[in-house]
Amino acid sequence: MSDAVRRQKGSLVCQNEFLEVPVTDTIGSALQQAMEKSLKALLANDNRKIKKTHDLIEVYKLTIDFIQFEESEIDLLDVATNYYSHNKYPVTHSSLPQREEIKEVLDFAYELLDRVCSILEINGEDLK
Repeated sequence: MSDAVRRQKGSLVCQNEFLEVPVTDTIGSALQQAMEKSLKALLANDNRKIKKTHDLIEVYKLTIDFIQFEESEIDLLDVATNYYSHNKYPVTHSSLPQREEIKEVLDFAYELLDRVCSILEINGEDLK
């Protein structure tokens, strides 16, 4: 399980680096995926069925036995869900997320990963 969580940490570090370039749609999509996998790690750890969905609110509802969020954090899950794209490449007519919004979601994604590591009893420092 720690390997899967370690990969999420690496993904978040990469997204932090990308904040310096104008690819917020790509960053947003990667953030959504990292957050989805972090939440689903809680389900996998408990041998629960993992629903095939990219909706972070739906996944959160399945993990509520393990982790709870405040309303503002649930709002960020909703924002991040909207970053997910079924398209392999960016759609040119879509609007890009604002850098400040991406930074807020990125900060929350790090916090989420820390909380998941704590719940799974994984030393976050070992993920470096």
